[in-house]
Amino acid sequence: MKTISAFNKKGGIGKTSSVISIGSELACLGYRVLLIDGDPSGNLSGFFSDSVGLQKLSPTLCDYFNGNADSDELIHNFHFQRFPGDRFVVHMTCQSEPVSKTRYYTIVSSIDPDFPDDPDLDYMDIEPSEYSKLKLSRECTLSVISFGYAEDSSQTITITDSDSDQDFIKQLLEEYKDAFDYVLIDCPPEDMAITRPILKACDYALVPTEPANDSITGIASLLGMIEQIQDSSHPIKPLGIYFTKANMQESVTKKLIRRLRKGLQDEGLLFSTIIRRDSLQEKSRDAAMPLPILRPASTLAKEYKDLTNEILNKINTLDDGGQ
Repeated sequence: MKTISAFNKKGGIGKTSSVISIGSELACLGYRVLLIDGDPSGNLSGFFSDSVGLQKLSPTLCDYFNGNADSDELIHNFHFQRFPGDRFVVHMTCQSEPVSKTRYYTIVSSIDPDFPDDPDLDYMDIEPSEYSKLKLSRECTLSVISFGYAEDSSQTITITDSDSDQDFIKQLLEEYKDAFDYVLIDCPPEDMAITRPILKACDYALVPTEPANDSITGIASLLGMIEQIQDSSHPIKPLGIYFTKANMQESVTKKLIRRLRKGLQDEGLLFSTIIRRDSLQEKSRDAAMPLPILRPASTLAKEYKDLTNEILNKINTLDDGGQ
């Protein structure tokens, strides 16, 4: 099992979208994938709860560490299916209680029969028998663990400076090591108390960043924090840096990318794939449908597919002792 954190102290740079899109692409490739929401704001959890019309996912990590849930109760399984005619099914199961929830979606108000530029994805009351007649075009299964919910006072974790407390995420993940191939953790957008326990539980840190001056100047600080955590019992490695929300029509963006490429080319830390700014990212969020399922042929989905392949190749290189 490989554990990867999406880590940057700055918010709004696409960490959550990256975790969902990369995780979904890995799942489409046949890997067993667990996504963990490590951010108290709960954006990742909200994406998946919205996909099946729930207010929240529970129990949560906070419930577990406060003694109110077992580790096997935390996992919610989501199965996304795409059918011809822009129809979708999302099925969720949860071990904590006999919950099984299925929603059926379709594109409505379509102008372009192939796929509209501005899709309106709505829940439709469609008989399951209709789907049994259609040929499945793409599917993926993702397991999800929610951190907790900021509006609920019980959804907090008290963290001390003791070593045992700092390892509590790592100890939890040990229980899942035979169940998953990849674990992706969405870190909070600042150095919170939960951040270091998450990083200490990870094999690799993936760093998304926008091509902007303030983002670029913070990279050295991020890499320094990862280096501080590295030791024999916490051998986390920086997996790489990639650009998100890049507007490649702007000359200043291209200059910033060239500058960073020059600075990091010797260290092999910069991925070649660039995730460009695309309104489809928000449409995916509004639809609560992962990009590799919602728009697999889109430019944005292809960029995440290329990035996922780069990540897999980089992990294989590092596992073989390469740099």
